[in-house]
Amino acid sequence: MLRNILPALGLAALLLAGCDPSPPQAKPTAAAPKTDYLAQINKLTPQQRNATFYRAISDADFICERVATSQSIAAVDGHPAWDVGCGDRQHWTLVLLDNGIIQVLKGAAPGAGSAETPGNKI
Repeated sequence: MLRNILPALGLAALLLAGCDPSPPQAKPTAAAPKTDYLAQINKLTPQQRNATFYRAISDADFICERVATSQSIAAVDGHPAWDVGCGDRQHWTLVLLDNGIIQVLKGAAPGAGSAETPGNKI
């Protein structure tokens, strides 16, 4: 009878040896570095910046034959902004949000050189 119990006890001891009675501890993770989207835009050449702005306008389902001008303007609701002029004489206000999304607003911001659409709020 002892012969039958010893192998069973040995197997039980091996199985229990792999058990850890304490729950696994979460490993601390380093916070992902915050991306400075404004710095990335400021690093672009004027042609690259205009291409980026063209893409933002196009992605917002607006029509712009080409971005002819873009200039930084006063912040809109605390966010960096640009006045963008298209070759078809339309103006857009582009606002860089904290998450890197560029919001496209119809017309120029107040004081940006166009009187098409006064002050958009985001």
